[in-house]
Amino acid sequence: MPHPDPSFLVAAVVLAALTGVGLESCHRRGTHLRAGEVPRRRLPAGALLVPTVATAAWFVLILPHDTVTERLVLGLHLLVGVATVALAGIDVAVHRLPDTLTVPLTGTVLVAFGLTATGLLGPGGEAGRRALLAGVVASLSLLVAALVLGGIGLGDVKLACPLGAVLGWHGWDTLLTGAALAWLLAALVALCALVRGAAHRGTAIPLGPFLGLGALFAVVL
Repeated sequence: MPHPDPSFLVAAVVLAALTGVGLESCHRRGTHLRAGEVPRRRLPAGALLVPTVATAAWFVLILPHDTVTERLVLGLHLLVGVATVALAGIDVAVHRLPDTLTVPLTGTVLVAFGLTATGLLGPGGEAGRRALLAGVVASLSLLVAALVLGGIGLGDVKLACPLGAVLGWHGWDTLLTGAALAWLLAALVALCALVRGAAHRGTAIPLGPFLGLGALFAVVL
């Protein structure tokens, strides 16, 4: 594990905390809601702030950031992590992942990893190319699953691309681990809901939070 500059870590945590507070404020005001849309579930206080801060701090602690390429990749992890927390909150509330977040996030991640793939920023060209391919593979795989199984929204397909790219940077095994964990977590939660009687076979379960958790755990592992 790298040894980050304490001041860098503190700055990242403070910025993440401010971002988390902003996300919670936007969520309480209902900025994610369409006209006339009623949230299916209300998030408790801290549901966005805590994971935002925890994710940012953990990425700074475990990821190297000495070179230009490493700092760019760390920035992408932070961006995808924070955006995924925001998207997960929206998905839990309204079972929807808005294009206003998923599309810019996907574009930014692909462009940034495209820069690393060129090798102009330093070592990491091979990992950058793998990340780009992994993002495409992850998105296409989920699209096929949506067509075959149903119950998977296009928002999930779009979110799979930046998550897959970040996982692909670490390796194909990390991508597979993230995908497996996401489906496993979703299945366990669905099973628990069925056992408790809180859901039935036709109940829709938001997939976005599980995609994010699976990716996070895979990077940590």
